[in-house]
Amino acid sequence: MTLELLAAPRSADETAACVEAASDEATAPGVTVHLPVLLVGLRWLFDTEQPARAVQCPAGDSLPSVDGRAFRFIPSDRDGRAALGIAVTTGIAGDAIGGHEAADFIDLLEGMGEEVLAINSVAAGAFYVLTLARPAHPTLRSAVVRYRARHHADCSASPFGPAQHSDDVSPVSATELQRQLATRSAEQDSKPMPSDAGGVQWMDRFGFPTAAAVAGTELRLTAQA
Repeated sequence: MTLELLAAPRSADETAACVEAASDEATAPGVTVHLPVLLVGLRWLFDTEQPARAVQCPAGDSLPSVDGRAFRFIPSDRDGRAALGIAVTTGIAGDAIGGHEAADFIDLLEGMGEEVLAINSVAAGAFYVLTLARPAHPTLRSAVVRYRARHHADCSASPFGPAQHSDDVSPVSATELQRQLATRSAEQDSKPMPSDAGGVQWMDRFGFPTAAAVAGTELRLTAQA
């Protein structure tokens, strides 16, 4: 059984069953501690609409996690594909991402419905890059195109300095998205939970806003045979 990241919530019973199955069958316990951060970062990479004139570096955005790991969500690598970077942040000599840990991350991603096309180790395992099949959100890719155009223009600019781009707009960052979700989760936690008879939404259980609470695309997990 696999899980896929899509754009709208499913019923409580079906989705809760999918999450339980993924935890028991698809992944190793060691890497599942990073699931909350990965869910936010992948949501930013694939499902978050950027402002019309946003400018985004192709290297993307990063989020720290636990156990000495951090993740970089890359909208466009050298081949123009989306990718996930996994970094060691402990600063301890010899601490590296081993082959088993890398394989567990691949299993975790594939259990979430993401196809991993390639994997590359950098700096003796201190950084891994996993190339993903799914493209980044169209507005995020457009923001990368604008960044590259600005960079090319600045490289060709006058020796007195690059031109100022007053019409540039800052993109929505992964950190900002994480903050928004945490705020919404805290607001939900402060409200009385609905009874089972009234229908508990699965997103209430996992700290995500329900479809009724937030308009627009929402992250969901669905089962695929």
